[in-house]
Amino acid sequence: MAKDLPLFDGVNDVDAYTALRRFESHEVLAGDELLSQGKVAIGLFVVKSGLLEVRIGGVVVGTAGPGDLVGEMALFQDGARTATVVAQEDSEILVLDRANYEALRDVVHPVAQKIEAHTIALQVQRLRSVGERIATLAQGTLLDTPPPGASFFEAIRSQFGPAGIFSSDPVDPLATMLKSPLFQDAAPQALEQVADFFRESAYGRGSLLCREGEIGNRMFLLDDGEVDVVIATAEGPRHIASLVPGAAFGMVSMAQNGKRMSTCVAQTRVVVHELDLKGWRMLIEHPYGAGSAFRRAMIHAFGEQLSYANTQLADFELSAASIHRVEDLMNAAAGLEGYGAHLDR
Repeated sequence: MAKDLPLFDGVNDVDAYTALRRFESHEVLAGDELLSQGKVAIGLFVVKSGLLEVRIGGVVVGTAGPGDLVGEMALFQDGARTATVVAQEDSEILVLDRANYEALRDVVHPVAQKIEAHTIALQVQRLRSVGERIATLAQGTLLDTPPPGASFFEAIRSQFGPAGIFSSDPVDPLATMLKSPLFQDAAPQALEQVADFFRESAYGRGSLLCREGEIGNRMFLLDDGEVDVVIATAEGPRHIASLVPGAAFGMVSMAQNGKRMSTCVAQTRVVVHELDLKGWRMLIEHPYGAGSAFRRAMIHAFGEQLSYANTQLADFELSAASIHRVEDLMNAAAGLEGYGAHLDR
């Protein structure tokens, strides 16, 4: 039965029934193309039975079996599909479009919350998987490299100058969220509650907000200034990206309680709003409007980074010469810490 799928775990029969009424059931044959890369998104697919294959640029980047979700980003943002999905065998799928998801979300239905939380978990898993796969193409170079030592962080300080924590004029995190594309579809009342979980900090140029190899216990929302994302290489710190106001970063390690995959350093004096691990867990599990607003913002941030990472992976696998470009592979694999909107690459 459909309600036996993981998406409905813990949902009572009445709620499962009302949610299932929002889904459409379809049977597809092996070889059928369900989604086409570059075409307008349709909605969320839940695999009830069978097996689907996910391709980017003709390269197989994953599969989806019973209980798996595919195309979930169509529920949260406009745009073309970033992948093609083909039935590898005869399959049955459930389809939920955005209007029906929002109808569930607006009545605070538990399945809407589970879709949001499940989407985040899938995105983080995919980001880690893509990073590991890119590293494998580099013949284990990245995975075999130990965390950067003191000399790496000293080299950063020599480039950026002295660090430090400073006081600043009070900045309301709500004002930052209202300006950030990540929170653009959230109600102000919900954001007021989300903002209460954040605290403001100001750091000087050269401050290390995230350190590659450490266990992450904070995420950041950038209010003012610029943050550079760097990784350790044999030649020293390597610049990956620059973040500008409105960006969120440091989330992947929060979601998985894992190690940071890159270092985020203040390129200028910066003002950020920080969320600790306790606040993260409370918002991710929050059943009402504030939780949904936060989860959707993180979905937007992870989605941007996953799209970028998948494109890089497809490019590397399509080009045999890229296998020998170890430095580029390291950059792509390491730059998956989870920075969000307003990314200046």
